Amino acid sequence: MNTVVFTGQGSILEEKAENWDLSYSPVQEIYRIAKNETGVDVLGALDGSPEEKIRNQQVIVYTTQMATYFLVTGRLKVNDHLTLRMGLHSDQPDLLGGFSMGEYGALTAGGAFDFETGLRIIKKRNDLMAQGKGTFVRKDSPANELTLAELQSVLAAERIIELTELREILECNAVKLAAERANSEDIQRIRGALERMKACKEDLKHFYGPDFDFHVAIAEATHNEMICEMMKLIVEKSHEYYEKFMPERLCPPEQAILTAEQMVAALMKGEGEKASRYMKEHLDLVEIELKRVVDAQ
Repeated sequence: MNTVVFTGQGSILEEKAENWDLSYSPVQEIYRIAKNETGVDVLGALDGSPEEKIRNQQVIVYTTQMATYFLVTGRLKVNDHLTLRMGLHSDQPDLLGGFSMGEYGALTAGGAFDFETGLRIIKKRNDLMAQGKGTFVRKDSPANELTLAELQSVLAAERIIELTELREILECNAVKLAAERANSEDIQRIRGALERMKACKEDLKHFYGPDFDFHVAIAEATHNEMICEMMKLIVEKSHEYYEKFMPERLCPPEQAILTAEQMVAALMKGEGEKASRYMKEHLDLVEIELKRVVDAQ
């Protein structure tokens, strides 16, 4: 089976412009289109400073991946109007896949949208993530120096951040609803999960089980079935990636328990806004520790 997998933004390489044959017009056209659609001079950025590479890393990686894919598969077509097109050929891969940002490369290769559309999506994604939650690749650690375990950690870290952002949107609002609707049985279930968290604070790998129960119990206290289903799926997926990313180092249990206790106290008093603030502090602990661990690698 012919399979092509596109890596995520952590795959940025210390490539130089001279590694490409710029006399070949299709190569020139790929980078010209990238600059027109995104404003990023990809070839110039590749030859630029580490800061410039990091600032534009998603556009660089996507453009370089697609240029490579189009060329090596013989699927590059440039018409009289110098518009990049993709044709259907007998050598089309049997399977396309991508990690994180690489999913967009796979979608482009599969014909879900054209190269120009992919560039606009990636540029928007790059800019949004650069507003404070952007990259987990050290400036002095190019991908070809990363071990497989380190690369897996980078990919897991990116997913954890994306899931944490989603959880903040959902859970900070869910806990406000729970403060309005929770009954005595709901409170008992939440407090029971909190007590189990305390019992496991010295064993972080077993801490995630009661932590899952705690968050699901809050969702159940909203008495909204859709919120409950979404929460179970999202928290389960979060813990799956925690296990891939040094679970013994990711979450500071004492602080997690403290913010959980503050959250429960506010919830029991019906103070939804206060409970929501503590929920955000609780979820932010993972991101803070995640960045600390990545920076230390």
